[in-house]
Parts: sequence; C-alpha cells; structure tokens
Amino acid sequence: MKNTCLILIAHSSKEASWQKHLIKIVSKLEGKLKGQVLLAYLNPGRPTLQEVVNKLIRNEVKKICILPLFMGPGKHTNKDIPNEVREIKRRYKDLTIKLLPAIGNDPVFVSAIINLAKTHLNKI
Repeated sequence: MKNTCLILIAHSSKEASWQKHLIKIVSKLEGKLKGQVLLAYLNPGRPTLQEVVNKLIRNEVKKICILPLFMGPGKHTNKDIPNEVREIKRRYKDLTIKLLPAIGNDPVFVSAIINLAKTHLNKI
C-alpha cells in the first residue's frame, strides 16, 4: 500500500476540537489500514485536496481513494469535489483516483447509525 493513499475530505472549521477529532480518526485508520491516510479540507480550509494530491505525487503515490466525510448528497459531493477530482485527473494522467460516495450514502455507515441509536434508546 506504499503507492496508495486514502484521502478523507471534510468541511473545515475554525474550531480546534474539530480538527483534532479528524486527526484522531486519521490516526486510527492508519493503524487499521496499515497504509497512508491523509486529510483534506474544502476551501478555505488547509490543506486542500489539490495540495494533498500534489504532496502525494511528489512522493510517487500512484493510487488515491477519496472518501468525502459528508452525510449525504449536496453541492460539495455532487459538484465541488467531483469537479476538483476531474481537474486532478486531467492534470495527472498516470494517477488512479477513485472518488467514493459520501459516507452518509454508504449502507454500512447507515447501519452503524442504526446500531448506535438502538444502543442508546435501549438505555432510556
């Protein structure tokens, strides 16, 4: 997995606790996936997706998987992120990029929410 990277892309926030939380998620994923996991933010956050990809290209990464940390479809997942990915693919023809659906669209994620809700509702 040396030449492969997972990029999580999320909203930026001025709240330090938000950034710390996402960094903890990245650390946990790196441990479980045994590979490189990086974080990118939508503008105006830094690093941007383009900045992260530029770094990966310099490090000779050949395959990138992008996971949007959004609850469902919207402007960012339907337009902004796909447009950025198209531009990156245009610029780096030898790079393999897979843009995953937003986590909120994934049945596994929805099942996790259901299980979490059941666990807590049963304690009331």
